[in-house]
Amino acid sequence: MYHTSSQQTTYYFSKRNTLFIGDSLGRRAYTTLFAMMNGQDFDNLMAEELDSPNVIDINKARRPQEMCQDKSRRLLLLRSKNVSGFLCRTIERNDFKKDSSNPTEIIQPYYNGGGKGKFDLISAACFLNISDIFIPPEIMNYYNITDGGLDKSFFIEYDLIVTNMGIWDVIRKNDCSKSLPSSTNLAQKLDQFLASLEEISSPEVQVVIKTPGFRVDHSGDDEIWQIINHINHYSTLKIRQSMSEEHHLPNMTVVDWGTVISKRSWGGERINGDIGVHYGLEARLLFLQQLLHELLAEEQRQRN
Repeated sequence: MYHTSSQQTTYYFSKRNTLFIGDSLGRRAYTTLFAMMNGQDFDNLMAEELDSPNVIDINKARRPQEMCQDKSRRLLLLRSKNVSGFLCRTIERNDFKKDSSNPTEIIQPYYNGGGKGKFDLISAACFLNISDIFIPPEIMNYYNITDGGLDKSFFIEYDLIVTNMGIWDVIRKNDCSKSLPSSTNLAQKLDQFLASLEEISSPEVQVVIKTPGFRVDHSGDDEIWQIINHINHYSTLKIRQSMSEEHHLPNMTVVDWGTVISKRSWGGERINGDIGVHYGLEARLLFLQQLLHELLAEEQRQRN
């Protein structure tokens, strides 16, 4: 039986509790992916369903507003003050349609179990200490917990965290450095960000890092490439370290969208969005294709 990519995607994410953390590009990827999994017809999804401003710009001024209606199942929202732009949704479509060419075939539905199917978003434009979102300093202080003595994955209600940021650390440096020492450079911010992701990753918590794209006027390109190369070098280094018995490989996956989309970021070849840092629908679909490919590949590696 043939399943559309939207059906396969829905099936996959219905088995997981997913949190996207990122800027407006992250929000647009998140809302596009959710729209793909909730389309009227999996065999014929309309661009308007995936790319309408009312879909991808939810909660922006003059756009539909959406509040989390299921706060009781979102410990993160109840516990942390470091959460903004929170969207909480659930992947409810949990079965496949029958194959019209074989009407006698019975397809067993997959029912969400164990509280799976959370599909949430937090807004974060700049590189930050991700672990502070899940374990606020006030909780650390209240329980007199030190970083070295804490399994932070215990506090995390998601098993998949997808990060999407970077462009604002290049074009809005001052806004992204307010809480940091003035001497902190981009490489140091990246190291702190990656270390915090490694800290919360575990066999139960998979972390995905998306590399950023480019501004339409190409200001800051050198720094964007610095971010892309830094993240890829970090991933390569961790793989090499894991080959020794002294290190384990963090449960972290890099989706190098930035390198791939660089080829469609110039002049008439650019997949333009509504503002200089945004891309159009095709670029978001590329990322989502890369994301699902990497997630399924990692799932297969764990089975082998």
